[in-house]
Amino acid sequence: MKIIAVSQRVQKIEKYNEFRDQIDNRLNIFLVKAGFLPVPIPNFKKRNKSDQLSLVNWLKKINPFGIILSGGDDIGVYKFRDSNEMRIIKWSLSKKITVLGICRGMQVINKYFGGTKVKIKNHAGTRHKIKMNKSNVTRIVNSYHNWGFYSKHIAKNLEVQALASDLTVEYFKSKKNSIYGIMWHPEREKNFNREDLFLVRQIFQK
Repeated sequence: MKIIAVSQRVQKIEKYNEFRDQIDNRLNIFLVKAGFLPVPIPNFKKRNKSDQLSLVNWLKKINPFGIILSGGDDIGVYKFRDSNEMRIIKWSLSKKITVLGICRGMQVINKYFGGTKVKIKNHAGTRHKIKMNKSNVTRIVNSYHNWGFYSKHIAKNLEVQALASDLTVEYFKSKKNSIYGIMWHPEREKNFNREDLFLVRQIFQK
């Protein structure tokens, strides 16, 4: 099975003064269902120069076929996670490795390339329609975000692939690199959606 490295969210446990890396188990199961082997990426905290190299060295050893930047945590809450994911994108571009950002991960990709985000309404805990730009196909997706973007907020080298009915961007891809972002969570469906499995396989060329 091809390895897909997956970034993790952070949870601070005050009682023990611990920062714990976490990943939704459903995302692991979704990736296995799609035919991949998920491997979680540790969140390295930059205490010194050697720590700054730890993430890159880890990625080199794992040598993933692809990478997913997962959801959870708003950008800015845990700056070391933000920094790690920016470094992951940079390394992936240098190695020409495919990256898919899910929700927050999509926002991180847009920020990396110079885009911005805005507060949006009626997207947290709902389901809504999206329309694929090229095929005009519509489908229903879940939605768990308070931050998002319209086309004007997307970085110039990213191309919009799908919009919600309020014209917020739900799916984009890079014009030059194998970089993708979706705002919905395919792993959070009660029964995994065939369209989502097909999309992820297509993105990672399986």
